[in-house]
Amino acid sequence: MFGRLFIEVREKRGLCYSVYSSVSTTRNAGTMYLYAGTTPERAQETLDVMLAELLRIKGTIEAEELARAKANMKASLVMAEESSGSRASSNATDWWLGSRVRSLDEIQSGIDAVTPAEIDRYVSQYMSGSKMLVTLGSRQLNFGTR
Repeated sequence: MFGRLFIEVREKRGLCYSVYSSVSTTRNAGTMYLYAGTTPERAQETLDVMLAELLRIKGTIEAEELARAKANMKASLVMAEESSGSRASSNATDWWLGSRVRSLDEIQSGIDAVTPAEIDRYVSQYMSGSKMLVTLGSRQLNFGTR
Protein backbone atom coordinates (compact mmCIF):
# COMPACT_ATOMS: atom_id res chain seq x y z
CA MET A 1 0.00 0.00 0.00
CA PHE A 2 2.85 2.38 0.78
CA GLY A 3 4.18 2.23 -2.78
CA ARG A 4 0.77 3.00 -4.24
CA LEU A 5 0.25 5.92 -1.88
CA PHE A 6 3.72 7.30 -2.55
CA ILE A 7 3.27 7.17 -6.31
CA GLU A 8 -0.29 8.51 -6.48
CA VAL A 9 -0.34 11.05 -3.67
CA ARG A 10 3.23 12.33 -3.64
CA GLU A 11 4.78 11.66 -7.02
CA LYS A 12 1.89 12.04 -9.48
CA ARG A 13 -0.13 14.70 -7.70
CA GLY A 14 2.44 16.39 -5.47
CA LEU A 15 -0.10 16.68 -2.64
CA CYS A 16 2.19 15.98 0.30
CA TYR A 17 5.79 15.92 1.41
CA SER A 18 5.48 12.66 3.35
CA VAL A 19 3.13 9.69 3.08
CA TYR A 20 3.09 6.20 4.53
CA SER A 21 0.91 3.36 5.72
CA SER A 22 1.32 0.79 8.47
CA VAL A 23 -0.66 -1.93 10.18
CA SER A 24 -1.04 -3.02 13.77
CA THR A 25 -2.66 -6.10 15.24
CA THR A 26 -3.89 -7.33 18.58
CA ARG A 27 -5.56 -10.58 19.53
CA ASN A 28 -8.99 -9.17 18.70
CA ALA A 29 -8.50 -6.40 16.17
CA GLY A 30 -6.37 -5.05 13.40
CA THR A 31 -5.70 -1.49 12.39
CA MET A 32 -4.36 0.16 9.26
CA TYR A 33 -2.87 3.62 9.59
CA LEU A 34 -2.43 6.05 6.73
CA TYR A 35 -0.38 9.22 7.17
CA ALA A 36 0.32 12.19 4.95
CA GLY A 37 2.08 15.43 5.81
CA THR A 38 0.56 18.18 3.70
CA THR A 39 -0.70 21.76 3.77
CA PRO A 40 -4.16 22.76 5.05
CA GLU A 41 -5.14 23.74 1.49
CA ARG A 42 -4.32 20.28 0.13
CA ALA A 43 -5.44 18.21 3.12
CA GLN A 44 -8.93 17.25 1.93
CA GLU A 45 -7.76 16.31 -1.56
CA THR A 46 -4.89 14.33 -0.04
CA LEU A 47 -7.32 12.42 2.18
CA ASP A 48 -9.71 11.80 -0.70
CA VAL A 49 -6.94 10.43 -2.95
CA MET A 50 -5.57 8.22 -0.16
CA LEU A 51 -8.99 6.74 0.58
CA ALA A 52 -9.66 6.19 -3.13
CA GLU A 53 -6.34 4.34 -3.47
CA LEU A 54 -7.17 2.21 -0.46
CA LEU A 55 -10.60 1.29 -1.82
CA ARG A 56 -9.20 0.64 -5.30
CA ILE A 57 -6.86 -2.14 -4.18
CA LYS A 58 -9.29 -5.05 -4.59
CA GLY A 59 -8.77 -6.78 -7.92
CA THR A 60 -5.80 -4.64 -8.92
CA ILE A 61 -2.79 -6.39 -7.38
CA GLU A 62 -0.56 -7.89 -10.01
CA ALA A 63 1.97 -10.67 -9.48
CA GLU A 64 4.96 -8.36 -10.05
CA GLU A 65 3.76 -5.83 -7.46
CA LEU A 66 3.14 -8.61 -4.93
CA ALA A 67 6.57 -10.12 -5.62
CA ARG A 68 8.22 -6.75 -4.87
CA ALA A 69 6.23 -6.40 -1.65
CA LYS A 70 7.18 -9.93 -0.58
CA ALA A 71 10.87 -9.30 -1.30
CA ASN A 72 10.73 -6.10 0.74
CA MET A 73 8.99 -7.85 3.66
CA LYS A 74 11.47 -10.72 3.69
CA ALA A 75 14.45 -8.37 3.49
CA SER A 76 13.07 -6.36 6.42
CA LEU A 77 12.47 -9.57 8.33
CA VAL A 78 16.03 -10.79 7.80
CA MET A 79 17.49 -7.40 8.74
CA ALA A 80 15.37 -7.30 11.91
CA GLU A 81 16.81 -10.69 12.90
CA GLU A 82 20.19 -8.97 13.28
CA SER A 83 18.89 -7.08 16.33
CA SER A 84 18.32 -9.04 19.53
CA GLY A 85 15.80 -6.42 20.69
CA SER A 86 13.86 -6.69 17.45
CA ARG A 87 13.83 -10.48 17.62
CA ALA A 88 12.70 -10.40 21.26
CA SER A 89 9.85 -8.06 20.28
CA SER A 90 8.88 -10.33 17.38
CA ASN A 91 8.91 -13.39 19.65
CA ALA A 92 6.80 -11.60 22.27
CA THR A 93 4.29 -10.53 19.61
CA ASP A 94 4.09 -14.09 18.24
CA TRP A 95 3.52 -15.43 21.74
CA TRP A 96 0.88 -12.81 22.52
CA LEU A 97 -1.05 -13.25 19.28
CA GLY A 98 -0.64 -16.99 18.69
CA SER A 99 0.62 -18.53 21.95
CA ARG A 100 3.78 -19.75 20.21
CA VAL A 101 6.93 -18.40 18.56
CA ARG A 102 7.27 -18.94 14.81
CA SER A 103 10.60 -19.72 13.14
CA LEU A 104 12.01 -17.40 10.50
CA ASP A 105 11.41 -20.10 7.87
CA GLU A 106 7.76 -20.37 8.91
CA ILE A 107 7.26 -16.62 8.64
CA GLN A 108 8.94 -16.53 5.22
CA SER A 109 6.78 -19.45 4.04
CA GLY A 110 3.70 -17.54 5.16
CA ILE A 111 4.81 -14.51 3.16
CA ASP A 112 5.47 -16.70 0.10
CA ALA A 113 1.99 -18.26 0.35
CA VAL A 114 0.10 -14.97 -0.07
CA THR A 115 -1.65 -14.56 -3.43
CA PRO A 116 -3.53 -11.66 -5.04
CA ALA A 117 -6.76 -13.67 -4.64
CA GLU A 118 -6.16 -14.02 -0.88
CA ILE A 119 -5.60 -10.29 -0.59
CA ASP A 120 -8.86 -9.66 -2.46
CA ARG A 121 -10.71 -12.00 -0.06
CA TYR A 122 -9.17 -10.21 2.91
CA VAL A 123 -10.12 -6.79 1.54
CA SER A 124 -13.71 -7.96 0.96
CA GLN A 125 -13.99 -9.37 4.46
CA TYR A 126 -12.22 -6.77 6.59
CA MET A 127 -11.86 -3.46 4.78
CA SER A 128 -15.57 -2.75 4.86
CA GLY A 129 -15.54 -2.31 8.64
CA SER A 130 -15.72 0.87 10.62
CA LYS A 131 -13.30 3.67 9.89
CA MET A 132 -12.03 6.43 12.11
CA LEU A 133 -10.61 9.70 10.89
CA VAL A 134 -8.12 11.61 13.03
CA THR A 135 -6.48 14.72 11.64
CA LEU A 136 -4.23 17.41 12.99
CA GLY A 137 -4.44 20.81 11.41
CA SER A 138 -6.46 23.94 11.02
CA ARG A 139 -9.22 22.50 8.84
CA GLN A 140 -11.90 19.89 9.45
CA LEU A 141 -11.74 17.03 6.97
CA ASN A 142 -14.45 14.58 5.97
CA PHE A 143 -14.62 11.09 4.53
CA GLY A 144 -15.51 10.78 0.87
CA THR A 145 -16.02 14.34 -0.32
CA ARG A 146 -15.08 13.48 -3.91
